[in-house]
Amino acid sequence: DDAAAQMVGYADAGYARLRKGRRVQNEQRAHDRALAHLSTRYAADELAALLAAGADSCEQDMSALVLRPAIVEPG
Repeated sequence: DDAAAQMVGYADAGYARLRKGRRVQNEQRAHDRALAHLSTRYAADELAALLAAGADSCEQDMSALVLRPAIVEPG
C-alpha cells in the first residue's frame, strides 16, 4: 500500500504539472477508490506523507517502485 499511495501522489502531481484538468469519469472513479482504500489503511498524516513522497518522486524512481517485485505475505 505504501507504493500505491506514492503512485497516486505521483499521478496527482503529474496532472497538476501538466494542467490536464479533470480526469475522465473512469479515471476519477479509480482514483477515488484508491484513495478510499488507502484512507482505511493509513492515518491522514501518514497518507499525506506518502502522497507527498510520490509527488516529489522523479520518473526513474517511480518506474523502479512500480517494477520491483512484490512481496506477498502468507495468510
